[in-house]
Amino acid sequence: MNPHSTHQLNLLSLYLVKKLVGLINEFMFVLLIPFLLFLLSISIAATGNQQKNQDSSKEYIFISDTQGMLTAEYLWNITNNNKAVRQLLFSDIIEHNPRSVFHMGDLVTEGYHNPSWNTIDIFLDSLSEKEIPFYPVMGNHELIFMPERGEKNFQKRFPQHSRTGYSVRVDSLAVVLLNSNFGNMSDEEITKQNSWYNDELDELDRDSSIQIIAVGTHYSPYTNSTRVAPSENVQQYFVPGYLKSKKAKLFFTGHTHAFEHFILEGKDFLVIGGGGGPQQPLLVGDDARYLDNFNSEDKYRRFHYISLIKETDGYLLNVIMIDSTYSTLEEAYQLNLKN
Repeated sequence: MNPHSTHQLNLLSLYLVKKLVGLINEFMFVLLIPFLLFLLSISIAATGNQQKNQDSSKEYIFISDTQGMLTAEYLWNITNNNKAVRQLLFSDIIEHNPRSVFHMGDLVTEGYHNPSWNTIDIFLDSLSEKEIPFYPVMGNHELIFMPERGEKNFQKRFPQHSRTGYSVRVDSLAVVLLNSNFGNMSDEEITKQNSWYNDELDELDRDSSIQIIAVGTHYSPYTNSTRVAPSENVQQYFVPGYLKSKKAKLFFTGHTHAFEHFILEGKDFLVIGGGGGPQQPLLVGDDARYLDNFNSEDKYRRFHYISLIKETDGYLLNVIMIDSTYSTLEEAYQLNLKN
């Protein structure tokens, strides 16, 4: 066979091989279509069910002070399986699949230090996978040592946050979130927030779709802590509007690493700083500054978070607290908020 004929034969062979491969690929693709459609339907169904379950959830979570300890704090604070308990709280919250999660500040130990965010970032990723929104306020630990850098790390994760207050409306619940880091605010910002806060409460009181308002900030107006003082600024700027509002029923704060419940003029003030930060001793009994309706003589309160569930006739608040063995969670305290 001459070289020209051999070349033509090679070209023909190559052409036939390519056609054969193409036919095989088309045939295999046709066979795979039903399988691919099946996988797609499963994915769509799973996503739809997850969104349906999340939308139908009537539970809202409130937590605070999930930070670890500064090196110096080991000198005067006790440790009590903090890291393990914090992870237990996070896992339980994710398992509950709530409608929203609200955090009253001190998410991390040092806001400016990127590795400090690792634990909360994993929690945030888990919430995001289940399409559960997360709404925080800044605590003092977000702004510690290098406040501008700490706030930048905070803001890039939570662009919906405003340093002069913001609100969230979910179903018939409205949550007004406020900045109580007054030492890091200008006079103009403080005035702006106070004006917005009172206007927002008035608007929410007039909104017929809202049944209950919760106010949240980091510093507590009332606490029996031996480590931090009650915030006179919060008493001055935030408490009067809360007491005046017809629908405002809950005032959530952190900063004190314990659970406390105070009642003023028939309104509930809840300190919920038991998210995993070092436990802080309280003044109890005759030494207490304020009457604590959480009837406990324990100076150290156990780690916890708050579950708020919408019912047909109002809302049910449960304090989900680590048990005395520090191994499992239990419902330790309840409030019924009727319409």
